[in-house]
Amino acid sequence: MLRWLPGIRRSVRIREMAAFASGDAPTRRRGLLIVFEGLDRSGKTTQAKRIVETLNEAGHKAVYSSFPDREAPRTGQIIHDHLTTKSSLFRKEAIHLIFSQNRWQKIDGLVELLNEGAIVIVDRYVASGVSYTLAKGLPKWFARETDVGLPQPDHVVYLNVSPEVAQQRGNYGDEAFERKDFQAKVRKEMDEFRKHPTWKEVDANLMKDEVHGQIKKLIMEMIEENRPETVNRIKPDYFGSVTSNTDFSPKEFEFEAERGLLISFDGPNAGVLAQSFSDSSSAEIIDLQCSTDDLPSREKALTIAAHFWDQHEKILEKLSSGTNVVLLHYVPSSISAVLEVIGDKKWIAALFYGLPHPDLVVTTDPKMKGIAENNEWIVPSSEDEEVLLEEVFTRSRNRDLRNLGRFTDKNLRL
Repeated sequence: MLRWLPGIRRSVRIREMAAFASGDAPTRRRGLLIVFEGLDRSGKTTQAKRIVETLNEAGHKAVYSSFPDREAPRTGQIIHDHLTTKSSLFRKEAIHLIFSQNRWQKIDGLVELLNEGAIVIVDRYVASGVSYTLAKGLPKWFARETDVGLPQPDHVVYLNVSPEVAQQRGNYGDEAFERKDFQAKVRKEMDEFRKHPTWKEVDANLMKDEVHGQIKKLIMEMIEENRPETVNRIKPDYFGSVTSNTDFSPKEFEFEAERGLLISFDGPNAGVLAQSFSDSSSAEIIDLQCSTDDLPSREKALTIAAHFWDQHEKILEKLSSGTNVVLLHYVPSSISAVLEVIGDKKWIAALFYGLPHPDLVVTTDPKMKGIAENNEWIVPSSEDEEVLLEEVFTRSRNRDLRNLGRFTDKNLRL
């Protein structure tokens, strides 16, 4: 009987212990990460589960896993609702970040299995995540960066099914993105991945047994091939070419009439400063802090960024009405919370590209002084609150109040 990942990991360990007891110790050759990709209704789940059973019957240690994991804490229910058109997350940027968080949640367990020598068969992975996001119109620079650093598949089996055959299969159209026009866009984006040397293709238009036969032959060959001792990590070039690192250059937000000012305060004592500025300028304070207690650092960063994307239209509506807005716990606070632990500055910065860039950013966090200077943020030179607020008022004059910039790699240099 096919078991899910946690249970199979236990069975893998039991078999290893039995092997040690009998004097037949398992080899230390690491396992394989093999991903099944393809459009909706191409048969990925059916074939992935079947090949796991075949491999286990043949004496291999094989484990089935899938993405997205709709049972995962924090992200699973959101993703399920999104895919069944019930989602309250209306921003495609936010849902992309949540899908990526869903992958990061399971990675430690998958790597552990690989180090134990298991063959891990994964039903969908980063290629699906990025391709679906690109099909929604987001740029590759944004779509790819969140998955950089995840384990790179050793091999990918692409189940190539024609749109006509897919539409004839059961339950086609039950989920939000099972539409012929959208699936065509996904296929186009996935074509870039199909050029990668680790990708192999099978004809998924055939009968199930024939498809299984193709897959079994491919995977048995993959098992015999040499593999690196350690698990490789995904780098940006895995996703194919981009024009440049600056291809994420979104247009500024435009307003029909003069908008309100947008100021962010972050760091120690930021709440007091924000309240003083609000009292002096009739500004509305929006606290963007969200609960990330006990989350691993990558999950924390992705959760925060998704929250910002989900809230940013509310901020723009306030500005459109002429209301001055003060933000607390915005981008600078988020960077400060995860930078030392994650270390990958490029990965962190990309989470926030495209979000509204305040007219002025004020940070009192001493750890952010260098980054603040790189980006022309205000760092208080005096502990005198009146002096700081006067500087904020002075620098907020003569702003272009018909447009509002976004965070890009030009103004978020870490």
